Amino acid sequence: MDDKRKSGRIKKSIKCEVYSDGLTFSSTIDISDGGMFISTPEPLNEN
Repeated sequence: MDDKRKSGRIKKSIKCEVYSDGLTFSSTIDISDGGMFISTPEPLNEN
């Protein structure tokens, strides 16, 4: 298939969730146009 768009854009999204000892870590990695965006919010349940 041919891409008719004038500008090609590469988008990769990686979502990772880790559950350990009642702690929930969520990280989202978005790679677009050679840029990298990493979001790591604080765990909701903290002892």
